[in-house]
Amino acid sequence: MSGRPSDVHKASTPLDQTISAARPAILGLIGFGSVTSILSLVPPLYMLNVFDRVMTSRNITTLIMLTAIALFLVLIGAIVERMRATVSLRVGAWGDEKVSPALLAAVQDVALRSGRRVDVQALRDLDSFREFWTGTGLQTLVRAAWSPLFVIVLFFLNPLFGYIAILGLLVVLALTIANNHATHKPLGKAAAASRKATAWMSATIRNIEVMHAMGMRPAFRKLWQKDHKEALFWQNDSSDKSAAYVVASSFFQSALGLCVLALGIYLAIQGEISAGAAFVSRILFGQAVGPLTGLIGQLKGYTTSRISYDNLQHIFRSAVDDSERIVLDLPPGSSLAVM
Repeated sequence: MSGRPSDVHKASTPLDQTISAARPAILGLIGFGSVTSILSLVPPLYMLNVFDRVMTSRNITTLIMLTAIALFLVLIGAIVERMRATVSLRVGAWGDEKVSPALLAAVQDVALRSGRRVDVQALRDLDSFREFWTGTGLQTLVRAAWSPLFVIVLFFLNPLFGYIAILGLLVVLALTIANNHATHKPLGKAAAASRKATAWMSATIRNIEVMHAMGMRPAFRKLWQKDHKEALFWQNDSSDKSAAYVVASSFFQSALGLCVLALGIYLAIQGEISAGAAFVSRILFGQAVGPLTGLIGQLKGYTTSRISYDNLQHIFRSAVDDSERIVLDLPPGSSLAVM
């Protein structure tokens, strides 16, 4: 993530400082997500051992031991996931607490110097950026990073499974890149139009008495409606383009998954793999390719967070450093002093 080109060599902003301070916690979230991704191997490996060992040996003791180990690991996974969710919420709240006061000061300074009202949209940008990187967006990226692990396991079962998984990953990755290229521009235009519509709405609310007295309310409604319709148009355009790639990705994942299952059954009939490996290969393929498919669904959130990041950085860098200003206390009896 980076700011605008003209801002590259400028001093770090409160947002930069907060991101830097939160880096250890973000690494912890990545660690938690990695543990849960690895532990998602437990169900397919449990099934593989039950089919190949317990079903053939009919050993109840082995079944009990395997089940106990699997339940213990699943419990660990649930605890780690709960810790990840808790840390994610805490990091988001802490980041908002650190950035929002500085953002409010920057918004006030920009409004004072240029008359540009960005207060409502700036807070929305902060929410969008925080929600993606402390929510499902980061988790999806972590799960996608561990997809090669499942491909390796498929290679151990049979190299043909691994090759099909690699094909699936390449197809989904190509669709993800194409989707990002197709939707980036419409999402940017939608965000710009939405900011303009929000500015018109804020101006109308702040100056409603004057507008009503001068008969300007219908004119401002038309201005807001124009930008609002434009934002909806570009949002719908982005969604339409993204839907085609999502459908294509889902189709290829399902089709290749069926091919993996059919191949597994064929290899089992030929005696090259066990019946357990034939069924488990389908599950492992889904866990290998599924996270990348999820990335397509997260592209809109990522693009929005990137635009929000650039907007926040621009606001901070447009504000004047007020560290040398004298801050006066509120006068006694002021209504603001008791709030």
